Amino acid sequence: MCREKLIGIVLKAIDSLASEEAIYILSDVSERSVCARLAQRMEVLARNHMTGYYADVENNRKQYGRVKTILGDKRKGVKVTCDLILHSRAEIPEQDNIIAIEMTKAVQTEKKKNRDRARLMALTRSSHLDGEQVTLSVDETTYPEHVCGYQLGAFVELNLRRKTITIEYFANGRRIDRLDCIEVG
Repeated sequence: MCREKLIGIVLKAIDSLASEEAIYILSDVSERSVCARLAQRMEVLARNHMTGYYADVENNRKQYGRVKTILGDKRKGVKVTCDLILHSRAEIPEQDNIIAIEMTKAVQTEKKKNRDRARLMALTRSSHLDGEQVTLSVDETTYPEHVCGYQLGAFVELNLRRKTITIEYFANGRRIDRLDCIEVG
């Protein structure tokens, strides 16, 4: 699916969330709670464009029940739990990973926000190392060692004081030049 359609799914889901759940969001509930409400909307919107995909919150498993890892700063596998993902749960091996979302509140430290952004860069890379297998083998049993290949990453920041939600986007291991802002309420 093209990047603009994926961005459209994210924007429509967040816009719906911001208008229909404004009181809930502004009551300062946890990011996890907001992600759960966003996941419901994303899954419905995604199913309007493609079948076989699920929106899961705090998912930390990959194929065969193994813990998800990304390649960390020191070229070692680091366990990863993404706030919200849209994926096929390995049912569509040729394109399992679609959207990864990290959500934070504006009051968080820049260090924490930058770790979330770095995670999205790692998750949206096509591979982590030169020569690492990124796609499935012919027999569809060999997956990349580290999770990657998400078509789109979104860094979502909730600013309760300003009553806004801003979204930064990531693809191909880097931030793309687009920033959206949605008013809550």
